[in-house]
Amino acid sequence: MLSIQSVSASYEVGVPVLKSVSIELGANEVIAVLGANGAGKSTLLRVISGLLPCTSGRITLDGVDITKLSPDRRVQLGVVQVPEGRQMLSGMTVKENILLGGYVRRRDGAGLATTMEEVYQLFPILKERDQQLAGSLSGGQQQMVAIARALMAKPRVVLCDEPSFGVAPLVVREIFAVLGSLRKQGIPILLVEQNAKKALELSDRGVLLRNGEVVFSGSADELARSDAVNSAYLGKAVVGS
Repeated sequence: MLSIQSVSASYEVGVPVLKSVSIELGANEVIAVLGANGAGKSTLLRVISGLLPCTSGRITLDGVDITKLSPDRRVQLGVVQVPEGRQMLSGMTVKENILLGGYVRRRDGAGLATTMEEVYQLFPILKERDQQLAGSLSGGQQQMVAIARALMAKPRVVLCDEPSFGVAPLVVREIFAVLGSLRKQGIPILLVEQNAKKALELSDRGVLLRNGEVVFSGSADELARSDAVNSAYLGKAVVGS
């Protein structure tokens, strides 16, 4: 479904942040992207979303080359990101924030209404609070809004950046349950997550980034059991606890 082929990227000329990264994300698949802070995980999602251009390499969606397309065009084609830090418009209501995700479908009023109800079924608390200002929600509820907003675009691929960051453990379980339901619906997910244990429990496969390069790739079970990966990057207690 999504193919990242030898992609490199830089924020400054001559200072590479990603170095020839290749990942193949299949339909109905979740891939965890793991690594220490500064490894290039969020940068990878920015490149796939079109917010940062590639310096080399190629990105395709279901065989269609999207490497040079604008971010909004990628959203129209179904590449949708749940950003790190939620990025709520705090002075707008929960409902207004969610509806922003459907802007690319703004001419499909009936379809948007149906999708909104589907989103509310996933997150009933958001329906209860749809007229509340988004800035007044807890971190976990804001994360629900961020996921709901992404789903309004009817994504074919979801790029999810640190969904558990700043979220209470009980809500983390709920959010990961929703991500699992998306996979069951056939929506592949590329998941950047510091909580390696939760990420690998959800994922089919994983890749480990170090200094912008893929240094380990395999099944989720292989990553969880690898002593080298645990000791060098994740910490035994993080994956094995």
